[in-house]
Amino acid sequence: MDRERLVAVSARPALLDGGTVEALGLVLAGQRRLEDAAGADVASGPVVAQQEAAAGLLRASRGTVRAELGRLVADWTTFAGWLHAAVRQDQRAVRLFDRAVGLADEVGYGTGAASATSFKGYVARRRKRPLEVIRYAAAAVATPGVAVAQHAFDALQAAQGYAELGERNRVRACWTSQRSWPAGWVNRPQRCTGTQSRSFS
Repeated sequence: MDRERLVAVSARPALLDGGTVEALGLVLAGQRRLEDAAGADVASGPVVAQQEAAAGLLRASRGTVRAELGRLVADWTTFAGWLHAAVRQDQRAVRLFDRAVGLADEVGYGTGAASATSFKGYVARRRKRPLEVIRYAAAAVATPGVAVAQHAFDALQAAQGYAELGERNRVRACWTSQRSWPAGWVNRPQRCTGTQSRSFS
C-alpha cells in the first residue's frame, strides 16, 4: 500500500499528504537498516536516488505538509552525506551536509541543521583539521532550536579539536560547562585561526 501511495504521489505531487510523509519515513528507516547490514558503499546508491526523489516532492509541495516533509528530506540528505563520509568521499559528503543545512533552515528545523553542521566537523576530524572541527561544533551548538543531546555531542567534538591543539583548559571547559557553552564558547574558535593544525585520530 505504501509503495502504491508513493508511486501515485510521484506522478501527481498534489496528492502529497501526511500519510505519504509517513511512508517516506519508513523508506528512510529501511535504508538505515540496509546500511547497518550491508555497509555504506552498498547503501549509498539507493539512498541518494530516493533522497533526490523526496527532494523533488518537497519542491512541489505546498501547505502544512511541507514543513513535515522538509524535516524528513533534511534528515535524508544528512544520511546521504554520512554514507559518503563513511567511504571517504569527503567533498561530496560536505556538499550534501550543506544542502541539508539549507533544507533544515527552510522549515525551522534547528536540530537537523545542527546535525548536518556537526557532521561537517566529523569530516574535518577525519581530515585532521582541528580548527574546522571546533568551528563546526561551535556553529552547531549555536543553532537555534538545537536539541540537548546534539549540544552534548558537539561539546565533545569541540573538546576533541581543542585537545589536538593542546588547549587543555578549553577541553576541560567543554566538559564542565556544557550548559553555558553556546554563550561562552561560540566565538572563541575564531581566535585560533593562526594556530597550526596537527595530526590526530
